[in-house]
Amino acid sequence: MRGWASGLRVSRLFLAGASTLVLPLAIVVIARSDRLVLGAVTSATVVAVYGLAATYAEIIRIVPTAIAQLAPARVAEGGGLRSMARLAVLSVLATAVTATVVGLAATWLTVPLFGTPYADAVTITWLLLPGEVFYALIVLANLVLIGGEWNRAATLVGLSSVPLALALYSVGATLAGAEGLAVARDLVLAVMAIAGGVAVCVVFRPRRRGLTAPEPERPMPVNPPAPSG
Repeated sequence: MRGWASGLRVSRLFLAGASTLVLPLAIVVIARSDRLVLGAVTSATVVAVYGLAATYAEIIRIVPTAIAQLAPARVAEGGGLRSMARLAVLSVLATAVTATVVGLAATWLTVPLFGTPYADAVTITWLLLPGEVFYALIVLANLVLIGGEWNRAATLVGLSSVPLALALYSVGATLAGAEGLAVARDLVLAVMAIAGGVAVCVVFRPRRRGLTAPEPERPMPVNPPAPSG
């Protein structure tokens, strides 16, 4: 019996841990499957140009990912929706500034470094940059949901996003090549950001409070002895 109980606890622990991986894995699939879809409908040259532009855009993700690391601690401390909103504003502003710098650098350096065959990567880079602002909100929502152990909400967002991404990627790449795929990726990230934001708002209202110290027990009143008479 003890063996069965121990095995059951281990399986529950495994399932609880696995559920925290659904949304992060969905983000990885969405970030990588665009090249595969593009390669299925266009040439390897177009994929190489798009891959360079996507690499430029994904450099930006270092900034919002670093800021989002603050979210689990704030959730554990009992931080509310306002605290998460302040983190979101900070992440969006920092990402927008970084995206502008990366876009300008791509404009100036792409042709000198990689040659004229990669000139179209500049346009694709600028098309991809708005999606990185949405990515900042996605990674923040991911760590808020996981940090608060709201794994069902995170799983729902992750599972619903992958089919949507594959469908929009296919349509965008088929209709307009690399540029269409870039716009489709922006749309996917925007939808994921909205879904993640809605999930965070739902779980925070009402939400459990942070851990607080128990109040000390009050001593029971002692009745004075009745006067003897």
